[in-house]
Amino acid sequence: MVLYGQLLGEVPHDRRVQEGLLLAARGTGDCTQLSQVWQQVRAYLDGETDIELHSMYERLMAETRIGGAVGAR
Repeated sequence: MVLYGQLLGEVPHDRRVQEGLLLAARGTGDCTQLSQVWQQVRAYLDGETDIELHSMYERLMAETRIGGAVGAR
């Protein structure tokens, strides 16, 4: 996540970097971490995210919530 965070600062409009950072945050299994990364991406893009990136975030958040609920049993 650190590497993608640095890359986001250098090339914030590169979709691969945005998606990589979101996927790395999803990999932590922490909804809070994923939400913070989403806010970071939005901040670098001045809040101008497209529907596809927003859909990806929503899907990853849903997967993270489901994964957390299953892991908590």
